[in-house]
Amino acid sequence: MRIRNLLATAACCLLAGCALKIPPFGTGILTEAGANPDNIPGRWSGGHRRGPVVPGWIRTFHDPELTRLVEDAVMRNPDLRAAAARVEASRYAVRVAASSLYPRIGAKILGNRQGQDLHGDLDRGVEPPGLGGIPGVGDEGGSASNRSVDSSQERWVYGLGVGAAWEADVWGRIRSKKAAAQAESDALALDYEFARQSLAAAVARAYFSTIEASQQAANASETLGYYNEALRLADVRKEQGHASDFDLAQIKARAASAQDAVYIAQAARAQAIRAIEIVTSNYPAGRLSTRSSFPDQPGAVPAGLPSQLLERRPDILASEQRFAAAFHRVGEARAARLPRFAISAASGLGTAALDGVGVVDALTWSLAGG
Repeated sequence: MRIRNLLATAACCLLAGCALKIPPFGTGILTEAGANPDNIPGRWSGGHRRGPVVPGWIRTFHDPELTRLVEDAVMRNPDLRAAAARVEASRYAVRVAASSLYPRIGAKILGNRQGQDLHGDLDRGVEPPGLGGIPGVGDEGGSASNRSVDSSQERWVYGLGVGAAWEADVWGRIRSKKAAAQAESDALALDYEFARQSLAAAVARAYFSTIEASQQAANASETLGYYNEALRLADVRKEQGHASDFDLAQIKARAASAQDAVYIAQAARAQAIRAIEIVTSNYPAGRLSTRSSFPDQPGAVPAGLPSQLLERRPDILASEQRFAAAFHRVGEARAARLPRFAISAASGLGTAALDGVGVVDALTWSLAGG
């Protein structure tokens, strides 16, 4: 009975060691780092609220021109395409990391031509010394008869080999590696989402800047018209002796300031238009035409929003995923110090005749574990 209890306890400990740990989030990060979250005042933090940014928020402005510009920027921006390519590459990296959990099977078929050159004497015979009085035998002494060979031999060798290997992930090393790769892939996907949202925000900001600059230019032009009319009336009053040179100089200075305001607003509008053309991968010619009035606002932002809204930002979520990846990398490194259990098997057929590949006598195999 005691032995059964010991075996059950050992089995439970082994299964607990094989379980993959989940990385901490929120206040669990402080606990993992050794800090005591109870010492932090409650008003400094709130409930952990998670969730992605709502997509398509540009459409809440109900401006087709703004929506089109954002879509063009997302489609043509080279940095965003590079980020999308990195996300795609990371997904394949996750597949590569997960492939170690399954057996690896390989097969090989080969045909090899082998040759051998033969040069030299095949045999050498020596006759006995000459004997006098025996017909047909010379008296000069012994003589040798030689047969030389100069040839080559070639043959084809055929073979078929099959092998398989599998590593039992007892300590969770491969699973930790896969989880780390998945977390890094999720972080890159969130980086792409952050870049996409930032690009959309940059286009919207530049678009509204053009409308603002257009209205400022219109107001400055209207003000300049008033000052020009006032300057004309001041000239008439001066001719009639009802205005001084000082009054005329003041009106001229204000008209010049209004003219400068017109130039500044026009330059700001041109700069904002060129910014839109750059982010949409167009030549910054400043020829983009936009509306002169603001679209309907989706609604005022309420006051007193919780700070947990910051945790919905893609860049902050990406940082959490990178923390999770580092957590799993540590688990992988710890499991790498423990013994590995792997099984491998191989079998092959080899023969000098093509019809002998299937002969059982030519079969070789091996089985190993460690």
